[in-house]
This record gives sequence, structure tokens and C-alpha cells, in this order.
Amino acid sequence: MDTDTRLKKLIEILSSTNDYVPGSKLASILGLSKPMVHRLIEDLRKRGFIVESHPRRGYRLLVVDDLSLADNYVRGIGRRLEFKVYYVENCGSTQDLAEALAEQGVHEGAIVLAEEMIKGRGRMGRQWIARRGGLWFTLVLRPRNTRGLQLLSLVAGLAVVRGIESLLGVRTGLKWPNDVLYNERKLAGILVEGKVEADVVKYVLLGIGLNVNNELPVELKDTAITLKEITSKLIPRIPVLRSILLRIDEYYDTLVRGQYGRILEEWKKYSVTIGKRVRAYTVSGDVVEGIAEDIASDGSLIIRLGNGKRVIVYAGDIVHLR
Repeated sequence: MDTDTRLKKLIEILSSTNDYVPGSKLASILGLSKPMVHRLIEDLRKRGFIVESHPRRGYRLLVVDDLSLADNYVRGIGRRLEFKVYYVENCGSTQDLAEALAEQGVHEGAIVLAEEMIKGRGRMGRQWIARRGGLWFTLVLRPRNTRGLQLLSLVAGLAVVRGIESLLGVRTGLKWPNDVLYNERKLAGILVEGKVEADVVKYVLLGIGLNVNNELPVELKDTAITLKEITSKLIPRIPVLRSILLRIDEYYDTLVRGQYGRILEEWKKYSVTIGKRVRAYTVSGDVVEGIAEDIASDGSLIIRLGNGKRVIVYAGDIVHLR
């Protein structure tokens, strides 16, 4: 068996019981040594799975959906970021609460996580409907300078698609600049806000809204989708959160180190915009239509018009044309 097959089998075994499974039993079933089983367990943890270990009883897979317990399961998982969750039952917007904490000096890695938001917002001032069952959170970041900041929305989108794929095996796509799609239906959105004074970054608020088990409004049924709908089962949200945060930690470290090329290349692998005919509505009010040809080094979208001329769109909304 290859590694992916072994991991899938390991998940099946651990999911079949609420009790611990001895390492020797896992080794026997998988035809592996106990050290190899331990390595597979560590791989599961890196993907976001919550696996408890006991020196005598073995391993147990935890299925946790109670967001009020999230802080217990994200502490210590980051290498660059020190995650701490501030959980609220409901709020207007996690962005607003995170901003208040940031102004008070909360450390980088603080997360405001809400069960539901009544005044959630997306890009361009749009309303974001955030009902119970979804994953709605804002991460506070404090990069030392503005270099590479324009790539943060790409970093977040990449972290979401890779987190979902690592945990659930579901392949999703990235629509420029920061939507996560599944079959052209919106699964997640990202909002980046912040405060910069004289080229000094005070803080950045990275907001992520992911449809997991939440019920979508009737008017969004054809344009949005949930992980529950994709997989036909309820998805425990804390492993999803862990998986996404692990990838944010990884890519944020890459960003801070100035390795922009790696971020752009990996983002392109998941892009569902590049190569498509698109219509771009820019923040200046212009409308541009053509083929989305590439992503520039600063994260902007390069569109080739019908006459061959290339236009760079730095910010705006994109519509994929059939």
C-alpha cells in the first residue's frame, strides 16, 4: 500500500470505534512496524486530525465540533504563530472584535472565532451571512513591514484549499483574488483589513468564512455550497480549523521570509481563474473583459484583451464568463 492508502485505512480503523486502538493492532492490520504506525499518526496530526495517544492503550481519533473547545486544540500547533482562540457565541463581526483586541495590543496569532455573526461582512462592503454550523474567524497578524502584504489574501486562500484537501481529500479551486470555489459555487471567502501608519504595520486582520455544516439562505443555494453538501456528511469543524491554521502558519512563514515565488506558483496550481475568459470590475469603476492570463509578482491579475493588449487589475471583482 502507498502512504495515502495506508492513511485512508488508518482513518477507517480509528473512526470505527470511540475507544483506543493499540499500536500493535494497527501495525498488524496495516502490515507495518509500530514506528511506521507512529509516523502515520504524526502525518494525520499534521493534516489537522485530532489523535490522542496513550502509552498503554494506543491511539484514539477525536471527532470534535464544539467550537468553545477550539483553544484546547490549536494551542502549540504553529511554528511561527502562537495561536490563541477567543470564542464568542455570537457577534456582529469577528473582524470588529479582532480589531478591538488588536488595538489593545493582543499578540500575533490571536483568533476571534464565532458560532454565528449577525453583521458579517465580505469584500467591497458586502454582507456575509454567517449562520451556525459554519466556520467564521479572524486571525490577528503583526508583520514587521508592508513587504508582501498584498499576497496575504492569496496566502489565506491557499491555506483554505490545502487545509480542506489534506483533511477531507476534497479538491477545491481559487478564484482571484480570494474566493474558494467548488464547481463554480462559493465555499469560502476571505477578507483582509489592517492598519498601517507611515509604512509601519500596526496589525492585519485576516478574516475567513467557510461554509461547513451551516444552512445556506435560499437565494444562495445556486451560487454557494457547504462542505456538508459536498461530502454528504456532517463535518467536525475543529479539525478543519486546525488544518487551515497549520497551512496559514506554513505560508505566512514563507511570506515573511520573502519567498513570494513559491506562494504564487502554488496558488496557480489551484487557480480556476487563470486561462478563463473573465470580466473584471475594478475599484476605480472600470470594466475589463478578456482572458485571465497570469498572476503578477505582486498578486495582481493580468488580463489579455481581444486586441492583445494586457491590462493589470490590482483590486476588484471578477466574473468567470462561460
